[in-house]
Amino acid sequence: TGGRQSGVYCGVKFVLDKMRSGQQIDAFLAARYVTRRRPQFFQTQEEFKFLHEGVIAAMEKSRLNGNINENK
Repeated sequence: TGGRQSGVYCGVKFVLDKMRSGQQIDAFLAARYVTRRRPQFFQTQEEFKFLHEGVIAAMEKSRLNGNINENK
């Protein structure tokens, strides 16, 4: 149905939005935040691992494009 995949997307977006505003956050806290609102998200360890890998990939891409300021 795409619901669980949406959770991973929401988690990655949550982390990146926080980083862009200069806040520090980790994938675990993002998953916890998203799961509180939608308990069906992040039901397996693989989904959490994918969230973590997605955040890392997005960070690397943003650094290459200059979208995240590492000095904040």
